[in-house]
Amino acid sequence: MGRRPRPGTDRLHRGAPHPVQAASADPVVRQSTFDSAHGSFIVPARTVAVFVETA
Repeated sequence: MGRRPRPGTDRLHRGAPHPVQAASADPVVRQSTFDSAHGSFIVPARTVAVFVETA
């Protein structure tokens, strides 16, 4: 069985970490991504990430 989008992510097709987090000095935070093919967020353990929808 394939991975399914989590509730609330089925309409998000493009996402990116918030610009403040993308510019963070913390290399672990910068590893956070959104996998549009599967509709899932990839966030390292013990990390909080804020994403924004991109055009």
